[in-house]
Amino acid sequence: MGVFGVGNGLILPSLIGAALAGTRPSQAGAASGVLTTSQQFAGAAGVAVLGAVFFAALGHRSGRADYVNAAEIALWVDLVLVAAMTGLTALLSRTGAPASPATDRDRTPAPPTSAPTHQPAA
Repeated sequence: MGVFGVGNGLILPSLIGAALAGTRPSQAGAASGVLTTSQQFAGAAGVAVLGAVFFAALGHRSGRADYVNAAEIALWVDLVLVAAMTGLTALLSRTGAPASPATDRDRTPAPPTSAPTHQPAA
């Protein structure tokens, strides 16, 4: 559990920063919701894939050694997936985000200004 926590602590800031870079402040809530939903889906899909690998390796056997062997195979697959995601995360953090996030003010054109008119005093 400690390794998992350290891994999340190292990866999540880069992931969240890259995913939300360039979004307007008015769209930050929607972008954050999409990111959270994606993380939840990825977690569920990961558990499903590793469970499928485990039970495929286990087959119809039910001995203690069979469970250990199936768990070992699933852990090796998990290790390969973690290594691949680590590499992709390293590439993601190197592609670079904009130097400063865009603001609504930067993307919204300024309203036209008209020259002040002076009315002669009556």
